[in-house]
Amino acid sequence: MPTYLVWARADLAMAVLLVEHELYAARPAAPDSRSGRTRISLRLAAKHVNYPWPDHLVSLATAWLPRERLEMLAPVLRHEGGSNRLTVHDAKTILYVLRYQDDISVTTTMSPSPMLEEGVGPVVERTTSCADLGDGRIAYTTVTIVQRAGDHIASLRRPQDMDSTLSWCSTDVGTTLCPPQDSPCASVRSLDADAAACPYVRSLEMSLYGAVHGFYLRALAMLPSHAARHHVRGILLAGNCYGPMDPVSNIVLSTLWYDANFPLPDADRRNQVYDIPDALTMLRAVSRSLRGLVALLHATSGQKLPLHEILKYLCYTQCDLSVMLQPHLHQDGSSPNPFAAAATAGKHPQAYSMAAFFASLAPTKLDRLRSLMMSATATGNNAPLSQESLTQIYSILREETLVTMMPWQSCPPKLCNTALSILARKRESYDHEQSFIRGTIEQLLQEYARGHPSEPKYDLDFICGVALTGQSPYDQCYHVNFMAATKSTFRNTLFFAEFRGGYHNLSKTSICCPLPQPYDIGRCYYGRKSARKIVYPDHSNSYFSSDITHGGLDDTEATLDIDFVYFDSERDVEVAK
Repeated sequence: MPTYLVWARADLAMAVLLVEHELYAARPAAPDSRSGRTRISLRLAAKHVNYPWPDHLVSLATAWLPRERLEMLAPVLRHEGGSNRLTVHDAKTILYVLRYQDDISVTTTMSPSPMLEEGVGPVVERTTSCADLGDGRIAYTTVTIVQRAGDHIASLRRPQDMDSTLSWCSTDVGTTLCPPQDSPCASVRSLDADAAACPYVRSLEMSLYGAVHGFYLRALAMLPSHAARHHVRGILLAGNCYGPMDPVSNIVLSTLWYDANFPLPDADRRNQVYDIPDALTMLRAVSRSLRGLVALLHATSGQKLPLHEILKYLCYTQCDLSVMLQPHLHQDGSSPNPFAAAATAGKHPQAYSMAAFFASLAPTKLDRLRSLMMSATATGNNAPLSQESLTQIYSILREETLVTMMPWQSCPPKLCNTALSILARKRESYDHEQSFIRGTIEQLLQEYARGHPSEPKYDLDFICGVALTGQSPYDQCYHVNFMAATKSTFRNTLFFAEFRGGYHNLSKTSICCPLPQPYDIGRCYYGRKSARKIVYPDHSNSYFSSDITHGGLDDTEATLDIDFVYFDSERDVEVAK
């Protein structure tokens, strides 16, 4: 990150644009002064360097000014006089404008006839809601939305100036600001252990982890609420974003295929909703998917490509390899199957069968599958698959897999009494934790409904990630992502909740709020030891400092508690051993 600041000549907004440009963001954008994430970032930066008044600095940097005062600042900050030096008059102008900065909230609760301050426009919307408090009491709340007649100081930066500077930095840093031996990719020559030590490679990799995590959450939201909870196991074990379609559709397709053909034996089934009660389980699925994508590109290219080139290509395509993979579909078996390399590298539980299934898909059936999933993936607004579409997908998968199945090559050993006791204890611990978390979230959703009477009522569907902070049981703070749906739409929405263990007043110490798409925004991915695994609201402090699961990616291949919950006595050879 310091390198980007050097390239941008200490211009923080430009440094952010350079980072997004290097990571092939579809629409690089400077930090939004209005967002909670920007304000929290500035405050933490000020505290990091022991600035005495961090809140005042944030207020100054994100100040909202009337248009006439912005017009006074424009020639000064844009250096329209031709000089980069400020005059005494310029300094006095800046002080005069900032002395009257207007930092009230955009949305305020006011009296019925508010006296609007200078620079604030007319009332554009006033809504009144009511909530039944019980015992015949009703609470009325009037919220007045005010259209502000101004903007932030950052608005003085013209888009054409930003584009010009970004273009200059992109073309010039390789010769003037960054010698060849110090360029981001200079230290990466082959796919080996040294590649992961390159900061640019690590940045690409962590950006992809964030993107793939977002794909999994979108896939969970794509399944209707009555079906999604039954496919959590399939997504965690066999849902992969590599395949013949876009990443989200690939996850859904491979999940439905696995659950249809390799269900848990009757002896291992438990009549309950399956949740994801930790942060490492989802991260393991994300990590394996990314390894599979890297292996797939190696297999299709026929050569050992540098790791940074593979990661750059995946960032550029947003992990969508569907066009590139067209020649490798509907094979007759005479050429190598690239999906086999991907499934093996990604540790798919049925690598042979999955690779054979992908390679054997006929164009007509693949087009049919795409058409069925199009309604959910094209809109990008959490539109779930219909029950009719799910039924048709199941039918196609059953037809296609009859010829791709492979008999089991080995059976897991029979569990001894000690192993059975361990399995029982692990599942009992899972049930206890699940009951506590689900019960707390259901209470929080009830409080959320009372506080937002104009919104539909949400019901908990399943939990898709939990991170813990604190040591003792009475000091633990839970950060939870979960899916909740309304009864009228069966559409899952991702939520974030924060609450403490032990005996705490939920209404005073807890947070519960829905999260907007895209779901890969709101996490800070960089170091392997600090990869975030929970999606946070923009205004949360936690995604910068609190949610660091010990070990990060290094612990994902260990035996996790969820492996005992989903234990398959007929297939899980390694867990049984």
